Amino acid sequence: MTAVDVGERRFTDLWRRRVVSPPSPDGAVVYAEVFRLYTAPYRLYHNLGHIQDCLRRVDEVAPLLIDRDAVEFGVWFHDAVYDTAVLSPAEAAARSE
Repeated sequence: MTAVDVGERRFTDLWRRRVVSPPSPDGAVVYAEVFRLYTAPYRLYHNLGHIQDCLRRVDEVAPLLIDRDAVEFGVWFHDAVYDTAVLSPAEAAARSE
């Protein structure tokens, strides 16, 4: 089983546990969109590998978390939408120096 397969299974299991209200889309459909976003060719750092690294870190601290699923949703979506035309505050500061 590949890391992508594990990621999809992990995401769809999370979606099934926490998103129970119809008319929510199926978790596999949402994962396909998240996968497309994080594997876009312009993604240099905030890509699927970064998400997988963050999820490993969530696993390491899981016993300390009150709501692991909320944290995991945050990992999956924290940078799903990335507008390359807009600079982050850190990028803007770096370019102004």
